[in-house]
Amino acid sequence: MQQKKEKNGTFSLVAVTLLTAVLILIFTLLAFYGGYVLKNSQPFTVMGAAVYPNIDENNQPVTYSAVLYRENTMPQKGNAVAFFNEKCTGISKINTAYFFEENGEGGYTLFNANTGEYFDIAKENLKGRATRYIPFMGPVLSFAITVPGTAAFAVCAAAVLFLFILYLLGYIKRAKQLELIREEKKREEEFYAASEEKAYADENEVGRQR
Repeated sequence: MQQKKEKNGTFSLVAVTLLTAVLILIFTLLAFYGGYVLKNSQPFTVMGAAVYPNIDENNQPVTYSAVLYRENTMPQKGNAVAFFNEKCTGISKINTAYFFEENGEGGYTLFNANTGEYFDIAKENLKGRATRYIPFMGPVLSFAITVPGTAAFAVCAAAVLFLFILYLLGYIKRAKQLELIREEKKREEEFYAASEEKAYADENEVGRQR
């Protein structure tokens, strides 16, 4: 019974540790993402890829998805692209449009599917080709890039770590209690074994005296 409790306790520790690590990683990444966008108005890239909330230049959601784009990928006509929009009123100034052509002035002509308009951008403002939409991540990223959102995710990461420390201290305390119980049981077993051995020896001694 005691061994079963110990196995269950070990399994719970591993499960809680993994869950804690995942949550802290997610909350920390979101907090870092928000802080970075607040400072730079665009997301950081990892291995040439980045994500951003799918908003228009008026900071209104186009869809409730996030958009993944890849840098240094020359798009073809009709490909969705991510571009830096200086006119965007949102915190993140990365918007999505469709590539049309090079405009011959060292820049590109894009097409806005929402307004049906063509417009030109500078070459350096084309960030890359939009390759994937991540459902329901748009509102999460939109919240993360606000000051309250960044702070909230940072506090969540700290709170999860604090709760894990409390759990770990409780686990250590329970483990020590189980160890004390095991040692006490071992002492009792040794005492009973010694008592039985002494009783058996006394009985043999009485038999010899007879």
